[in-house]
Amino acid sequence: MMKIFSARSRAETWRQLWTWLAEAEQQLGVVQISNEAIQDMKAHLKVTDEAFEVARIEERRRRHDVMAFIHAFGQDAPLAAGIIHLGRLYTAASRPFQH
Repeated sequence: MMKIFSARSRAETWRQLWTWLAEAEQQLGVVQISNEAIQDMKAHLKVTDEAFEVARIEERRRRHDVMAFIHAFGQDAPLAAGIIHLGRLYTAASRPFQH
């Protein structure tokens, strides 16, 4: 039970969700999302200790855990750094994503 609710499990679930989101957005025609970006995301679904350290530092700076882990994922998957969580920030609800 502890593993399911661990910080690592949560971060890896976020990475999987962001990957699925990118795949769905690409299928809908979002041209900024390349096959290479998605492959880079898929290759980095596991969260390393180094990624946790990056996220820890970023969370202290940004004061936002999700944004810190988005930054860490972008460090691990640089081909996808610009499209992780694309258009899905909190402000996206008030202005739909334009592609």
